[in-house]
Amino acid sequence: MRRVLIVENQTLLGAGVHSLVGDETSLEVRGVSPHDPTELIRDIQSFQPDIVIVNKISGLIAPLNLLAALENHANLQVIVVSADDNRVCIYDKRQLLVKRAADFIDIIHEDG
Repeated sequence: MRRVLIVENQTLLGAGVHSLVGDETSLEVRGVSPHDPTELIRDIQSFQPDIVIVNKISGLIAPLNLLAALENHANLQVIVVSADDNRVCIYDKRQLLVKRAADFIDIIHEDG
């Protein structure tokens, strides 16, 4: 079972992503609303997720900076979603166009 942490600083987008992946039986999903990068890192260390999903415009912390701060999480994926253009960026700098909800679910299920 993959553990997914959704950073819900943008309530509407966070709720949408949570409803999209929350029913997946192969995922354990948790949402958090940290106020700063330190709190986010603490949430990640506590939950130990495989995937962290953040909104592109949240401005909380740059994905590569987040990965650098979490060196001991070698397999952690950071997925950055954008409601503006339906693009999903994964920490290894891949960009994928999401045309259907199923495309997003496929990204979540990819092994890191």
